[in-house]
Amino acid sequence: MENGQLQCTDCHNPHRVIKNRRFNDNPAVPAAGGTHDHGLSPSNIASGVLRGIWGVEPVYGSSAFLTDPVGFTIKRGNPPVGGSDAVVNSYLTREYQLCLKCHSNHAYDFPPSLGFSDGGTPPGTNGIEDYTNQAMEFQAPAADRGEPGGNHRSWHPVIDTTGRTTAVRRRLAVARQQSGRPRPLLAHRRQASPRQHPSSDRSGSQRPWLTSSPS
Repeated sequence: MENGQLQCTDCHNPHRVIKNRRFNDNPAVPAAGGTHDHGLSPSNIASGVLRGIWGVEPVYGSSAFLTDPVGFTIKRGNPPVGGSDAVVNSYLTREYQLCLKCHSNHAYDFPPSLGFSDGGTPPGTNGIEDYTNQAMEFQAPAADRGEPGGNHRSWHPVIDTTGRTTAVRRRLAVARQQSGRPRPLLAHRRQASPRQHPSSDRSGSQRPWLTSSPS
C-alpha cells in the first residue's frame, strides 16, 4: 500500500463515464450544468463521472463506534440507463463506495503511518500516528440517528444522514455556544464526497490515501 500508485482509471472508467449529474442518467442528453450539482441538495449518489467504476460497500458486524467493518461487498458492473440507485445493487451507486476501496481496511491490514507525503499531516498530530479507517468513522447506524437517540455521534453524513434537521442543529449549536463547548460536525442531508486526486511524495509515487483539498 505504501508503494502504491493511483491512476486515473482507479476512480474512473473511461469507457463508461458520462456527462450527467447521476450515473444512471441518459448519456444521449448531457447535463448542461456539468456532472455536479453545487446547489442546496447535496447527495452521495454517484455522478456520471463514476459510472461503471468498481467500489466496495462495508459490512459491519457491530454498530459500536471504533469498530472496523468485518467485510466488504464488491460493487461492479455497467448500470442501465434509468436503473435503480438503491445501495443494494450489484453496481456502484454511491460515491463513498469508490472512496472506501482505498480509504479503509479493504485496502490494508494495517493503516499507513502519517507523514509519508510532503504537506501531509505529521505523525503525532492530535496524538494520532496512523491514517484512520474511514469506513469505521463513517458508519451510520440507524439507532444513532436523530435527536434524541443513539450515542449522538457527530459523524459526517457520508454513508447516510444523521437524521438531525436544521432546527435541531441550530438548537444544539446555540446550547453548545452558551456552554462553551466546541460545536460538532452535524448535517441532515447526505453529503457528496470531495473530488479526490492524489498527492505526490518526494519520489514521485502516488499515495491513494492522500487527497487534494476539496474543490
